[in-house]
Amino acid sequence: MAGGFNRHLLVDCKRRGFKPSGSTADNRTMLRLAFKSSLLSLCRFLFLVGMRFGFATPTEIAVLACVYSIALSVLVLQDLTWAGSRSQ
Repeated sequence: MAGGFNRHLLVDCKRRGFKPSGSTADNRTMLRLAFKSSLLSLCRFLFLVGMRFGFATPTEIAVLACVYSIALSVLVLQDLTWAGSRSQ
């Protein structure tokens, strides 16, 4: 399934004319991004552990996951804005 998804992305990017940027990031930027993504992955792991060992019910974990996804969109990815929601 992952291979099919990668193939779809390759075909879609070629069809839309996306080109690689050609620039590479320095080591400090790569380490900062790796640290940020490891913290985000840790949150997902804690959700599963919390549910598995009974620290929270599945409903509570679902609420935490919703709050986590909204915070991720607003703070990290910066995709979710009020201006973007009004333009639809």
